[in-house]
Amino acid sequence: MSRVDAVMEDLESIFNPRSYTYAKTPGVILIDNAQFSTDDPGLSVFAERLLNTAMTQS
Repeated sequence: MSRVDAVMEDLESIFNPRSYTYAKTPGVILIDNAQFSTDDPGLSVFAERLLNTAMTQS
């Protein structure tokens, strides 16, 4: 499992309303030093998957 998959799975368990461990509070994700994302392709993959999941989840 990639790091992105692991983080997305953890976030899903916390912020999915259908999850038993739903946080019931809004979440804020801060991405520090995003200007270096060209050196860390995982950050771009993570941001893209996070936004896609947030927009397509009902």
